[in-house]
Parts: sequence; structure tokens; C-alpha cells
Amino acid sequence: MQKGGVGKTTTAVNLGAALAELGQRVLLIDLDAQGHLTLYMKPSGELEKTIYHLLVDPETTVTDVVQEAAQMGVHYIPADIELAGAENQLINEVLVPLQAEFLALKGMQELLITMERVKRRLNPRLELIGILPTLYKQRALHSQEVLAAVKEKYGDKVYDFWVTDSIRFAETPLAGQSILTYARESDGAKAYRSLAAKVIEDHRVPD
Repeated sequence: MQKGGVGKTTTAVNLGAALAELGQRVLLIDLDAQGHLTLYMKPSGELEKTIYHLLVDPETTVTDVVQEAAQMGVHYIPADIELAGAENQLINEVLVPLQAEFLALKGMQELLITMERVKRRLNPRLELIGILPTLYKQRALHSQEVLAAVKEKYGDKVYDFWVTDSIRFAETPLAGQSILTYARESDGAKAYRSLAAKVIEDHRVPD
């Protein structure tokens, strides 16, 4: 299990909201048995079907499980603890949020080693699309050194923008909003808009 608290859910939610803001249709899929993304979305009522049912029950369709988070302009497929009983190796693209500290850098290196094993043995289409520095403290030498180290090692895989450390990210789940609506002009909102634009640019299908 990869280290928690490094911004995976925050990045997924806010990138999704930023893409929706740019006019994209967005479907977020919660593949975490702890269901953090689902909790973020604050679903109303008890969930009858989740991603688990979609993976293991041939009669379950996407329409059965998709939920709407109207306040963020996205749709999502929820998860709960049942997902722990299902394995999924179908992902093809990986975006890594990297907390700007040395221990997180070591954890990311272990993650990339695991990805290479999965790529060799199970899914040759798996690829790293980018590394997003998160919880970045601009005035902290430690953060600056970590960012320099990761850029030296991974080059253009590291985005040239980052998400600064801010208490506003801790407040957004309580408000049931993305950072784009909760703190629209914040550095965090601007960073996720930059990330959304970059993702669209890198994956645009040629005319």
C-alpha cells in the first residue's frame, strides 16, 4: 500500500474539477477500498452499487454505478471496503502527486519500481504521464532541494508548476467543494488549472 496523505485524492478531485471547468466531461473512478474520493463527494444516502459491483458482476453497468457531484461539475464511480476483495490491473496512465519531502521521494521511487514490474508482467501499456509536486513550501530549503532532486532524476516528467502547502485544502472536504470553487484565486486552484490544461494538451487526439 502506498503512503497516504500525499495528495492523491486531493489531486484527483481538483484536477477533475479543473478539467470540467475547461469544458471537459469528467468521470472520476474511486479505486481505493478506503473510499476517500467517495467520502469527499458526500454521496446522499446509502450506496447500493459501487466500482466493486462493476468489476465483479457482469450484469452491473456503468449507468448503475455513476453518481453526480453537481457542485463540482463532475461524475464519479464510488468505492467502499468491498473493493478490497477485487483486484484491478487495468489502469494505463499514472500521474504521481509527490509531497515535497525526502521520505516521499523515496516512496515515489519504490512506486515507480512497482510500476515497472506491473508493466513487464501484467500491463505493457502502463505509463507515467507526469509527477506533480504537492504540499510545496516555497520558502523552505528542504522543499527546494527535493524539487531540484526530482527534476534532476526525472527531467521533463516533472511538471513545471506545483501545488503549494495551504490550509485551504484541508477545508475543502468539509465544504464539499473543490479548491477551484472554494478558493478560486488561490495558488492551489491555479496549479490544478495548469495541470488540467497540460493533461488535455498532452492527450489531445490529432485532427
